[in-house]
Amino acid sequence: MTTVSGLIYPIGLSQRIVSHHLKVLTGAGFLSRSKRGTWAYHRLIPEALEEVSGLLCPLSSGRFSRRCIRGRSR
Repeated sequence: MTTVSGLIYPIGLSQRIVSHHLKVLTGAGFLSRSKRGTWAYHRLIPEALEEVSGLLCPLSSGRFSRRCIRGRSR
């Protein structure tokens, strides 16, 4: 779980850009958002990522496809 401010430095983007992308990812169902006072916390939704992985892995080749095989065995 993280906040916008927790992502700005590690990924090197502005607060405005990070907030926008978190909003898009939340709207698409990849993240959940919970508000605590003035802070909003974001968390990945593993099932949504697994669903996308299941769609993309059959289309991949090379190094990424080896990751897909390992990822599915977990």
